[in-house]
Amino acid sequence: MILFRLFVISVLVFGLMGYFLYDRIEHALLCSFDSELDAYEDSFVMLSNIDDSGRFELDFSDEVMSDFSGLNPQNFFSIIRVSDGVEMERSRSLRSLDLQFPFELNDIRIHEHVFWNIRLDGKNVRCVAFRELVLVEHDEDGEEMSHSIEETKIPSIDPSINNDFVFIVGKDRREIDIWLREIALLSILYIGGGLFFLLIISGFVLTNGLSPLRTLEKEVRLISSSNLIMVSIPSVIELAQISSTLNLVISNLKDAFDRERRFTADVAHELRTPISEIRTAAEVALQKPSTLNADEQNALQDILASAKKMQKIVQTLLTLARYDAGQLKSQRESIAVRPFVLSIWKVFEEKTVLRQIDVHFDTPADFSINTDRDFLETALMNLFENAVEYTPPGGGIEWKTDQNHGGFVFSISNSVSNLTPGDISHLCDRFWQKDPARSSNELHSGLGLSLVRSLADTLNLTLQIHLADENRLNISLIS
Repeated sequence: MILFRLFVISVLVFGLMGYFLYDRIEHALLCSFDSELDAYEDSFVMLSNIDDSGRFELDFSDEVMSDFSGLNPQNFFSIIRVSDGVEMERSRSLRSLDLQFPFELNDIRIHEHVFWNIRLDGKNVRCVAFRELVLVEHDEDGEEMSHSIEETKIPSIDPSINNDFVFIVGKDRREIDIWLREIALLSILYIGGGLFFLLIISGFVLTNGLSPLRTLEKEVRLISSSNLIMVSIPSVIELAQISSTLNLVISNLKDAFDRERRFTADVAHELRTPISEIRTAAEVALQKPSTLNADEQNALQDILASAKKMQKIVQTLLTLARYDAGQLKSQRESIAVRPFVLSIWKVFEEKTVLRQIDVHFDTPADFSINTDRDFLETALMNLFENAVEYTPPGGGIEWKTDQNHGGFVFSISNSVSNLTPGDISHLCDRFWQKDPARSSNELHSGLGLSLVRSLADTLNLTLQIHLADENRLNISLIS
């Protein structure tokens, strides 16, 4: 994308430079061309003559007139009287052609040059018109001499003589057009070639110059909340500043995460003892039901349930803190999958019957895996518990295990009523629940799938979660 933008900008810049260069060259050539036309025109003014009777005469000069005759003349001229528009003289090269000009004769001021381009006899012709008063003066011998008004020192003007003329000279501009076409062609070739080589060189420079950026991208992709590693500092100054700033941010985040993890671990450790004491006290009191009335028994039952829930939360937080600190170490052993998974599921069979949940499962016999028994049991226990608790009454649960290239796949799907695709990315967030309003009797704290994800990562398992449709959630553990 950067290379494409650079190419587009280069095309615009080179195009504008080429346009202005071509315009300046064309202007210079036309100025030179117009100077030649002015020279011809001045010659015709000097060669013009009016006698005493007012008759216009042109003193033909072979040196000048040779350019306006011949087999294929390139020059044209016409001399027109302003008062009545009568053409006094014209070159043989014009023949019977009509010389068009985009103005009225009276619109031209005295001594004014007007340039324009026309198409004449299949040729592109550039013309100039010059209006001048041709005056008559007599020498000592009575000979008449005709000059332009600018050159006459002591003119004798006869008001009865009409001496106002427009001199028009045209020249075939084929040669200048050829030069301009060649210049345009060479400009396109050179600019196009320059752009092509610029594109190649820019691509090479960008490829090598941005290679540290690609390295930085790969390093940044590896950064996560559990892997806050510093990135390398490239030699490119601009990228080095970015990398240094990024490392500072990573360092600050790492300190913040470390403080959070220490706080979570410390709180969990501090709560273990008082929660255990509360649970023990409630269990001991409930062992003597004869000394308690019904209200006291119900209160103690609630206290015991809350203590168990708090104890489970603390244990989960401690496990997550150990995972964040990299202290979870798996102890692998061979496990027969079918009896292992069925023994975990038996804990939830009674509840599925009470809630009228339709259950289908499939677990083949005679295959084993090598993994940590306690970690996998905790993960499956949380998956089963979530499925049973969040499946609406009368819904369905399907789970199965299968072999997978020496490992195994465990997948479970259950009916859901209120999950959306946008919720899937939050299911493993700690303490996240679909309904932010949690009741005091809620058995779940929003840590189950967070714990499953941490344990799966420790066991090198892949956790996949997706909605099969609007009413069914699929979760898989793949080894």
